[in-house]
Order: sequence, then structure tokens, then C-alpha cells
Amino acid sequence: MRTFVVSLSLLLLACGSKSSDKPQAGSGSATGSGSATGSASVGSGSGAPIVLPKGDGTPPKKTTAKLTDPDFKRMAAFDHPPFLKRIRNTQDGMDVRFTTPRPRIGTTVTITPCFTCPPMTLDKWKEREDTDLKFLIGEDLRNRPDTTWEMGTVDLHGQTLVFTYQVGHFFGKDDQGNPKAAYSDAYALYFNDGINQIRVVSEYQDSPVSRAEMLTIAPKEDLARVALAFLDFYTHSW
Repeated sequence: MRTFVVSLSLLLLACGSKSSDKPQAGSGSATGSGSATGSASVGSGSGAPIVLPKGDGTPPKKTTAKLTDPDFKRMAAFDHPPFLKRIRNTQDGMDVRFTTPRPRIGTTVTITPCFTCPPMTLDKWKEREDTDLKFLIGEDLRNRPDTTWEMGTVDLHGQTLVFTYQVGHFFGKDDQGNPKAAYSDAYALYFNDGINQIRVVSEYQDSPVSRAEMLTIAPKEDLARVALAFLDFYTHSW
């Protein structure tokens, strides 16, 4: 197993942002809250900064009609170098993944017309927590006692967003004694305007390392910052 312990935090550059601009999305509670404005850039691991996308400093734009395939193709065409882009779908929705150079942080942007769009209040979203939102945690990690799960809200220029955050880690053997490994360090943001919806998930996708090393490389606040930047950009582009 390769060990890769360069911290994403150490590669964050100021680029005009202030530390107070970081989204403080909860602090270990099931219903944390916080605020987030501004942007930052992330180091690529090779010394070249990666500038995160951003909106225009206003709340997410409200749509007036359901997005269609031409809209999804238009948005999927956006590049954010040096993020590596993989278009996974542009039919009936958009699903695009952007990946940083080492350390590899994957950010998946999914946009569709509304099919389950509760109001942007935490109590309404909590109703979906066990039946819908926790599906991001794989079965191998979901019920482990050391798996962390948080859910709360974060503010983007006056607009409430819902976030979830999960950490799970298991290296061991299955019931038959075969080696088994599963790990997750992921921050998800959700927003809808009642017509269209967006989910952005930023997660550690690099080499398997210990739980402590994984959280050092990709701490929650860094994943939140990347997810927020992409949601900000795409809700001003849809």
C-alpha cells in the first residue's frame, strides 16, 4: 500500500481570501450550521495553484423552467483547469466529475430537474436523512460504530444550503477471512429552487491510507470549500 500524506490544507493559498471566508459547516453535531463566502485556490501538489471556480458574489440564481439536455450539455462543456474533467452524463441531467492532481480530490456536480425537492430548511431535509442522504455511505461503512456522519446547513450569500459530511474507514477481513478495505471522506452540498436541483460532492479519492492520514490530507473544511466553490459557479450558470 502506497502512503501519500501531503496535506491539502498545506497547499491552500490565500489568493485574496481570508480565513473567515472558509465555510464552518458544523462542528461534530448532527445539526451544525455555518456560513461561507469568498473563494480560494488549491495547490496541485506540484507548486501550481488551482484556482477554484466561483459565482458573482450573489445568492444562487433562481431558475424559471426545468433545465433540458441542451442546458446540461452547455454546462458540461465548462472546464476548470487544471482540474481533470470526466463527463458522466448529459441526458435528463448533468453529472460531471472534476479531479485535482495529487492529492486527488474528486468533486462531482449533479444537476437535474426537481423530482424530490424539499424546501431549503434543515427540518425538511432531515426527513430524507436515513432514507436518501445516507446512501452516499457504502454498506461496508454505514453501520460501523466509528463511522462519522454529520448534517447541517451553511449559508452562501444569504441562501441556505444543506450539507452532509461523512468519514468511514475499515481495513480488515470479511467473514471468510479475505482482505477487505473501504474508506470515505466526503462532503456533500445540496440546493434546489423548487424547479431544478444540484448536488456537489467533494471527496478524498487518493491512495488508501490510515484514517488519520486521510483526514490530514483532506480535512472537512477543505472539502467544504471546494464543494461550495463549484456549487456557487454552477448555480450562476444554470
